[in-house]
Amino acid sequence: MIRYSPHMAQVLLLLTPQPERWFHGYEMAQTLSMKSGTLYPLLIRLEGEGWLESRWDDSTPRRHLYRLSDQGKMLAAGWLERHPQRVQMLKGVFT
Repeated sequence: MIRYSPHMAQVLLLLTPQPERWFHGYEMAQTLSMKSGTLYPLLIRLEGEGWLESRWDDSTPRRHLYRLSDQGKMLAAGWLERHPQRVQMLKGVFT
């Protein structure tokens, strides 16, 4: 079971507006100003719980790409809806 963390909320706020888009971890880390030691374990947990799907891209060097799974789209929307105050506090991350 995934427990709330501000980092999880940041990832969900980044991925939810563009649920079909694939993001690579480095791009997420840069956008969120999040260290890789924080981001990648979270991505692995979210993928393991079915919130995310991943694949390797075809570029060199190869990068792991992530996006919300179908289940993750529903879970993320529900989670964000149930926690509007937490979401509002984090909105400044993207402005």
